[in-house]
Amino acid sequence: MSRVKVKDKTLYELFAMLQKVLRGHVAKYEEICDLLKRQRDRLMENDPDGLEKLVRIQQDRVLDVASTEEKRKLIQEEITDRLNIQNTEDASIGDLMDAANITGSLRRSLDEVREEMIQLTETARDLNRQNNELIKQSLKFVSYSINEIQKMAGSGGTYGREGRAGKDNDSVLMDRKY
Repeated sequence: MSRVKVKDKTLYELFAMLQKVLRGHVAKYEEICDLLKRQRDRLMENDPDGLEKLVRIQQDRVLDVASTEEKRKLIQEEITDRLNIQNTEDASIGDLMDAANITGSLRRSLDEVREEMIQLTETARDLNRQNNELIKQSLKFVSYSINEIQKMAGSGGTYGREGRAGKDNDSVLMDRKY
């Protein structure tokens, strides 16, 4: 989307374009939330291969969102320029619609998509937090397991070389030469 395509649009058309871009955002965030749920399942199932595939797909979707975000910013900047709004960073979509006197079905549609985006970003944040906790728990378990194995290997085991319990038992659970 170039500046020329944005510059020659009416204010109403710009808001309609904004609504379309935000709908695209919603679709991408729904996909991201689905991927985060599947990621949680892979974490719980201890499926590193499946997890790796999902992370790659997730990265692609995040790049898609970044691309769509550029389009949104371009449209919003044009709207704020036309409305002579100085603090473009502080202006919400609702503020812009108020300033442009956008009403009717376009207003309802933009309000609806804005609410969907808020809800989806909160859902994505919660899913990320849950997945982060699962990863932390997995790391704690792995760390605990490694420590226990090292303790067992350091103790020399229960039996010596000839199968007898004793002090000269230098068998190890893991060969440390690896």
